[in-house]
Amino acid sequence: MDLNRRPVSPFANLEPFPTPKGGRHALKIVISDQSLFYRLSSIVLRLSFIMSREEELKQQGWEKRFTMDEARLSDMAEQYKELGFEVLVEPVDLASEECTSCLAGTPQRYKTLYTRLKK
Repeated sequence: MDLNRRPVSPFANLEPFPTPKGGRHALKIVISDQSLFYRLSSIVLRLSFIMSREEELKQQGWEKRFTMDEARLSDMAEQYKELGFEVLVEPVDLASEECTSCLAGTPQRYKTLYTRLKK
């Protein structure tokens, strides 16, 4: 299938999008309808202001350590506390995980552990 000029609709086409060396392949949507372009630009602009929970925590100084189930989570949290860290345990965010094959079936079973140095 040739994606270089594959019509998406009468108003847009898909084109390969250059990425940095080693980056993922991407496609760019080229929109020929001006009013559609402005509507989509508005949506993208609004979405760019939405921050994930992980990004929010990172800005607050939290560092993501790992995601695991409760069998060892409490032990690891205690060890980090003994080392002088603040510990935060959050529900797993499937959107921020690299591999979700194990997590997707029972995401409520897993938690993500974040730490930061005590202030």
